Amino acid sequence: MRPVPPLPACGGEGVRGEGWSAPLLGVALLIAAALTAVYLIGGNASRFTGDALRFELWRGALQIGADHPLLGVGVGMFGREYRDYRVFGGTYDNRLGTAHNAYLNTFAETGVLGLALMIAFGVVIAWAFWRRWRALAANPTRVADRTRLEGAFAALMGFGVQSIFDTFVVTPLALLTVVLVVLVAVEPGQIARAGSADARRLRWAAPLLALLIAVYGVGQGISDSLYGQFRAAGTLEEVEAVAAADPNLALYRLQVVALRDQAGDPEADALYADMLAEAPTWDIGWINRAALAENRGDDAAALEYLDRARSIDRLNGSAVHWARIAESTGAVAHADLIDAYALSNDGLSLPLSTFWGETPARQDYLGILMANYTLSSADLSYRVLQAHDPEQIEALLNVVRAHEPPTPGDLWVLGEAALSAGDAAVAFDFMDRAARLARTNGDHYAARARARIALDPTDPLIEIDLKLAELLGARYESPNAIRASIATDVETQRRLWAAAVPPQVVDQNFAGVSYGGRAAGFAIAPSMRSPGPGRPVLEPWYNLADSYAAAGETEAAENVLRAIEDRLP
Repeated sequence: MRPVPPLPACGGEGVRGEGWSAPLLGVALLIAAALTAVYLIGGNASRFTGDALRFELWRGALQIGADHPLLGVGVGMFGREYRDYRVFGGTYDNRLGTAHNAYLNTFAETGVLGLALMIAFGVVIAWAFWRRWRALAANPTRVADRTRLEGAFAALMGFGVQSIFDTFVVTPLALLTVVLVVLVAVEPGQIARAGSADARRLRWAAPLLALLIAVYGVGQGISDSLYGQFRAAGTLEEVEAVAAADPNLALYRLQVVALRDQAGDPEADALYADMLAEAPTWDIGWINRAALAENRGDDAAALEYLDRARSIDRLNGSAVHWARIAESTGAVAHADLIDAYALSNDGLSLPLSTFWGETPARQDYLGILMANYTLSSADLSYRVLQAHDPEQIEALLNVVRAHEPPTPGDLWVLGEAALSAGDAAVAFDFMDRAARLARTNGDHYAARARARIALDPTDPLIEIDLKLAELLGARYESPNAIRASIATDVETQRRLWAAAVPPQVVDQNFAGVSYGGRAAGFAIAPSMRSPGPGRPVLEPWYNLADSYAAAGETEAAENVLRAIEDRLP
């Protein structure tokens, strides 16, 4: 019999060095990477916005659940209901339809009964895992099966923890969760066991589940088909036909009311009243009803409806018209008017329309806005002054010249002033320095392209700057308008002018959060639309209209002018 060699001592250095050094190093590196990620994420300014948004969503979910404790507000209805619980002027994202917390979302939508059912499912899954794990742990030949079971349960727990901060409703993630539940709770081959009572029950469950899925699929297919007809509908009659076929989806009836209003139906106000009682967070409905009230001279009702609309969403355009009507009546304090006009600023567009200089309150708002711009973004102040009060540009230049060191916005202002004075070399120097300091700002690359054109319109670097501007996003410059300025043929110039104005975004967030992403064609009444981007932004379209008119293409010129009118107040 061959003698058995002695085992090394358990505390020997060789065992520690060979068996534990690599795992310990891996754990240490993992911890270091996690701490680094937490530090970097924690220092990012966007994190605080995201945290504030989630806390506000959670607060709303708790309030909704408290007001509807037994059954909640209905599956998928958090986004619509939450619009009536948001804090006016607070932090929110108008596109979100969930609470970004699966447990609070369940409480808000299905009440304590739904939450109890979720907990019961969790207990059943955990108990099934425990039974399977104990059985596998008792069998030394199934170590690999036990490891897979533990991995699936750990992944499922990960989903559970992440669900404190997110709600996984998209199909791929929901299917992944279902797969993990099956891997954790179902024993392979369980259905195939002969003579098992559990197997007989599961054999009935499988076809029953398949039948339920088929019924749901057929219903969803019919619903999708009707929605396709709705989106393709071009007339009121076609929309009414879809609404009659699916009367339970209020989205279609809302659209019918909006279209009847556009057609001048004398019953439009009563129709809005009925639908707003059913859908009180339909802000465009409130805005359009305010337009009807103003048209009949009922300013008090118009202010009431607009106040309701702006309490739902501060950026839907209702604030500026509330201030406009309130200013005309003289019934609101000057400071409140300034606050309302400021509330209408989405931070993405500049108040360049002549609308903003027409009354004392709007002029005061512009003054406050430009004072803030001068300190942080002098280039924005320059653009606003250029549209409303060009004589004040020299005073802005004096302020900018005193800044040390100059910001990219300061350099842009100095470059723009030099470009206006015809000094292309100086302008390029300032624009180049601004672009080099603010490498992620597309507007500065576009401005540098304009300076290059003043020096040499054939410079190949012009197109590189314009492509960089488009890649990074130009907010206040128009790369296509710049290209049109050096285009050599009329057709190219017209094509570039047509594409030079930013598209008009139609707010469909109410429909999106209320009807599972399904949008409608709700249009705001002309008298309640945004004051518009202003002539400086629409200048390419004016050029396009002039080009058609000069060539005798009257119909094309009139079409462009109608498009311009649609973007003006």
